[in-house]
Parts: sequence; structure tokens; C-alpha cells
Amino acid sequence: MGQLSSSVGLISGIDIASLVDQLIAVEARPIALIDSRNTVLNSQSVALQEINANLLSLKLSAEGFTSEQVFNSTSISTSNESVLTASAGSSAIPGAYDFVVSRLVSSQQSITRGFTDADNAAIAPAGGTLTFESAAARLDTNTDLSQLNGGDGVTRGKIRITDRTGESAVVDLSRALNVDDVIEAINNAEDINVSASVNGDGFVLTDNTGSTTTALAVAEVSGGSTAASLGLNVAAVDATLTGSSINTVGRDSALSVFNDGNGVRILSAQDDLEITTRDGNTFNVDLAGAVSIDDVIDAIEIAVTLPPEAVSIASITSSMLTAPARSTLKVLPSRVVISRS
Repeated sequence: MGQLSSSVGLISGIDIASLVDQLIAVEARPIALIDSRNTVLNSQSVALQEINANLLSLKLSAEGFTSEQVFNSTSISTSNESVLTASAGSSAIPGAYDFVVSRLVSSQQSITRGFTDADNAAIAPAGGTLTFESAAARLDTNTDLSQLNGGDGVTRGKIRITDRTGESAVVDLSRALNVDDVIEAINNAEDINVSASVNGDGFVLTDNTGSTTTALAVAEVSGGSTAASLGLNVAAVDATLTGSSINTVGRDSALSVFNDGNGVRILSAQDDLEITTRDGNTFNVDLAGAVSIDDVIDAIEIAVTLPPEAVSIASITSSMLTAPARSTLKVLPSRVVISRS
């Protein structure tokens, strides 16, 4: 016997199946809202994870700013790396620098003849003379220009020299490296008859013309300051121009140039100076790591807890040769003792 089925009421004619589907959809609406909310939350979660990753990267990058070196870092480039390469440290001064090749390096080797013994063999021909020079501070011809004027060096440039006949010559010292280069450049200058030498702590120019037409003079060129930094911006007396002292000591003076280039002995793992004040207090000073007069002054001021500038350059440098005023100096086997009276 067959069966009869229909989604429409036989008598009412209502679409029951559609009605049931709509009722189910209404009841399921909260579920759809939850699904939509989950989708939004998942999107937000992904975005927050990305932000967290970016913040972590920023944190790691920002940790480098705790070091001063980040702000002092420099970069360097050259116009021709096949000729000149360079590297820049944190103390490099930004700017553009021009280098001019003055001379090419060459190898040199000197070998003495053999000696038969260590005690009797002569080291010079018969009648030769062996001389010993004073170790007192002075300006030598091989002194680097960078050591002069208290470590500030000499301004490179040109100077104009006028001899007593009125003739003048421009001397280019832009490539001079040491005192001997300055002397050689002046002595080889054309159109003038002037010789240069060193005496004491400065240069001396001598007019060899025998003329008295005008005064021997040195002038700057193009507003430079080379003559002044060489101590030659002074008036001549007759045929001689005696420059001012330029072999001076300043805060920037390197300890390695003292004692004729032998430097200052700094002890290892122990104090170098013992300072006794007027009231009898004693302070030990460790100069480990000191490379300049400024480092020595800082070490003394820290050890003695003195205010800045309480220690003068004169008292430091003079103690290497003679005692400063109102002080006595003793050199012990392992330390220097400065006693103030």
C-alpha cells in the first residue's frame, strides 16, 4: 500500500518545512554572532602579535643607545681607495682632509763593520772625537712639528721672508713634517739670502746679504698663521731674527717626547708618585694609562681630591728637571716624592 507525504499541510496549505527552517535559523543567530566575534578576535590577536614582535625588535635596537659610542661613531671614505685607505675611530673629528704625497718611502739598511772585542777595539779612527750632549730640553732638527707649542703642533701653510735688500720669497711649509724640513725649505728658498737654524727652543733666521736697506722680516701669506705657530712673527734685531720659544709643554704634550724621546717611566701595578702636602698628608698617584701631561694632571687631582686646574703644568714639567718653587724633589729607586714646604 503506497504512502503520501508532503511539506505542505493537506488542509491548511502552510509550508511547514520552510517555517521550521526559519525557526531553526532564528534560534541559531547567537551562534553566528559568536563565530563572527571569534573571527574579529583572531584578527586582533594576529595584529597584536605583530606589534609585539616589532616592539621586541625596537627594544633590542634601542639597547645600543646606552653606549656613548653610538653617538660618536663615524664613517670614512676616500676618493681613491687604491692609493689611500683609512679607518675612523670614535675620537675622529668630522671633516674633509686632503693628503699630498711629499716623498715616497724607501728601504734603508746600515751595517757597521765587525769588532774583534767589546773592550779594546776602537769605534772611531785615530784622532776621532766622541762627544756627549746635554740631555736638557731643546729643539732638535728631527723634532716633529706636531710636538711643538705644547702638543698643539704647527699650522701648515706658507710664509713670506724678506731679507735686508728688500727681496722676498714665499716658502711653502705645507708639507713640512719636522724642524729639519722647515730649515731646509728656508735655506733653499730662491731670491733671498737667509739661513735658518735652531737655538734653544726656537728658530733663528740670519740675513747673509750684508745690506741694511730694510729689515729682515717674516709675514703670513693669505691670512695664515704659520709664521706665528713657528714663533717667527717677531721683529728682527739687525741681521738676526730670533724666534720665540715653541718647544713648550702643554696639556696635550705626549709623555713619550720627554727625556729626549725616552719618555716617562710608569710603573706597573703600583703607584708612580707620592705627594706630601704642607700639612703632612701623603697621597699616592697611579699614572697607569697616562699618555699626556693632561692625564698626569687629572691623575694627581683625583688622587689628592683637588679642584680642577689646581695642579699647574709648570709644577708637573719642572719636577722632571728641577724642583718647583716652595717644593723639594726626591727621586727614589721606585718612585718620585714631591714634598711641599
